[in-house]
Amino acid sequence: MHGGTIEPLYNGSNLAASNDFIVVSFNYRLNIFGFMHFETVYSLLEDSGYLGLKDQIAALQWIKENIAEFDGNPDNITIFGKSAGSMSTMLLTLVPDSKNLFQKIISQSGNVSFYNEPENSAQIAENFMKFSGAKTVGDLMKKSAVELQQLYSKYLYVSDGSNLSDFSPACDGKFFALRPFYSHKNGAAREIKFLTGVNTCEWSYWLLYDENYFKNFYEINDKISLVMSRYKSRIQRRSEKSKKQRRIRQNL
Repeated sequence: MHGGTIEPLYNGSNLAASNDFIVVSFNYRLNIFGFMHFETVYSLLEDSGYLGLKDQIAALQWIKENIAEFDGNPDNITIFGKSAGSMSTMLLTLVPDSKNLFQKIISQSGNVSFYNEPENSAQIAENFMKFSGAKTVGDLMKKSAVELQQLYSKYLYVSDGSNLSDFSPACDGKFFALRPFYSHKNGAAREIKFLTGVNTCEWSYWLLYDENYFKNFYEINDKISLVMSRYKSRIQRRSEKSKKQRRIRQNL
């Protein structure tokens, strides 16, 4: 599953040639086209915050129905992805519409916490509308796809990329469960086999694009990992304790 870049490393031909299985890849809508929740701006667009996931499900339905024609097994389908693709595979395990479309997932370097809650996704849509200068969604739709893509790029640029996580699926409790992490914890996807992991030092790659990446990284730690969030909280408490101890020593 596409991982948020056009690099050729996502070409599955070598993987398909290496063993006795069939590799299928597909396109799905990204950023403002696939994950901008415009419902609060225009009520008829209630599913706009997760159109990218709906594209993925449409592709998986086609695979389920047709893979036997390619000598594949519709009852032995594994979905896998890295980074954004990994986040998608994790979330798809919690979407009722994807039930029975796959049996296993491989999730590499991306977790289930990358989503936006209703209030947050509504604010993001409002911010983007203001930035675009459009008063209505109709005004926005008068722009071409190329113009919208350029607008998205400018929106990221003015924020130094710190709002990249704004373009995560909207979690409204209708398409997939609220609080996905706890849904997994409570066994919502227990019938699916998981293989998950990360790559050592992989985050350093992003310094090529943004020298402030790690600063932004810690700002969104609650999305990266709940464990990191707790770690940062402990570090802050220790720092406050150290400052207090220094003040006490200075007053002695």
